[in-house]
Amino acid sequence: MNIVIRTKRTEGKAHLYTPVRCGTTTINFNLLMEVDIKKWIECSKTERRKTNYLDSLNYTHKIQEIEKGLKALKKYHKCTKEEVNKLIENTVLHDVREEMIKREETKSKLESEKRKRVKEYVKTYLEEMQSGVRRTTKNKLYSKGTLLHWRQVVDKVLDFHKKYPFSWDDINQQLISKFITYLEKDHLSKSNQQKLMKDFKKLIKDAEIEDIHDNYRARNLNFTIEVKDSDISTNVSLTNEELQGLYDMELTGTDELVRDIFLIGCFIGQRVSDYGRIEPEWFGKTRNGVDVIRLEQKKTGNKVCVPIVGNQLETLLKKYDYRVPKISDAEIDRRIKDICERLSVSIPSLAIKEKTILKKHERNALYTNKDGGRKLFEINEKGECIKPKWALIASQTARRTCITNMYLARKADGSAKYTLAERMSVSGHKSESQYIKYIKCSLDEVAEMVAAANDKDEDNLF
Repeated sequence: MNIVIRTKRTEGKAHLYTPVRCGTTTINFNLLMEVDIKKWIECSKTERRKTNYLDSLNYTHKIQEIEKGLKALKKYHKCTKEEVNKLIENTVLHDVREEMIKREETKSKLESEKRKRVKEYVKTYLEEMQSGVRRTTKNKLYSKGTLLHWRQVVDKVLDFHKKYPFSWDDINQQLISKFITYLEKDHLSKSNQQKLMKDFKKLIKDAEIEDIHDNYRARNLNFTIEVKDSDISTNVSLTNEELQGLYDMELTGTDELVRDIFLIGCFIGQRVSDYGRIEPEWFGKTRNGVDVIRLEQKKTGNKVCVPIVGNQLETLLKKYDYRVPKISDAEIDRRIKDICERLSVSIPSLAIKEKTILKKHERNALYTNKDGGRKLFEINEKGECIKPKWALIASQTARRTCITNMYLARKADGSAKYTLAERMSVSGHKSESQYIKYIKCSLDEVAEMVAAANDKDEDNLF
């Protein structure tokens, strides 16, 4: 088969051609194979050199296949322009197509492996937290509550990954927006969405630090979810009158136990993970003989020293021999609402209705037209959720109650009974901004505090 190039240039690239007689006409067909013009001119001086050059370009086999195909076309009188072009394309481009398919398959496999690595890392991340291999910044084991939260984080990320498979390289602002939309459709509250996005960001950052990926642009992505006051569930605290009423209630069995544990939490200002596990060895005295509870907060590891003040707290601690009985948070949450509902008959402030947001199970009940048990809420004409105060009380209300009442406590002259440093020392807060979030008092109460402080100097407000 005669092979030539058709160009007057002496340098650069050119296609190979072969003349083929189709009927009464000879046509120069482009073989779709490119050569270096200068080298071709040099190698064409001898057949051997030309053959070696074509071999070096892996063209020889293709040329032989074309030559074989041309003979067949001529034999069966099918040597037309269309058939020859088809022969050349199928022969030459076959390998190209195969290579492209192979590359796409390899690419797809690599992408699949990349996506798989995200899934594996996220699963391993939680497993390492649970086993103690991965620890807090203070090298402590993660608490039970933190592990439960991270299980939710991991479940959400994996479910999202299942619906929208992504690799580390795919993480961009569009993907973040898609994840936020996914969380919204799951009827999660804004505050929960915010927490999940914060931890999703941590997952991505830790993976980068650990050289799992090199998607550095993820550092500058916006994971923020704006949470307005209207997006946050209303938190309440109990007044001294409500606490006294709760203390005086005639209760028995588990209700009595729940009430007592909850009140202990109201008097010492700790989280349920701390006030629900008080042991005798936590009790001691200061150098000046003040009875105190010394503990290390389970969530933060902060050490606090809480003074045992007031007859009520002392009575409750003695009642259980300074060892608070163990009971689940869920049991406290459920029973304290029922107890406070009964108490609201004699203390009407517990029945005052508050605007709040629905919990996830309550939202799900609305969307599925299932109550899931007794409703503790109503929906007003604006679509807002309305609950009585007693329905907003839970185990965490105890800590908020103590912090708020310490903040509201006044001396006879109207000045604060406790300094900010004293209050934060008891609660264990290191950040003033975090501490302030726990203070839950009405605008009226704040106004009364200002008025009381001003009684001593009526002429000057400031």
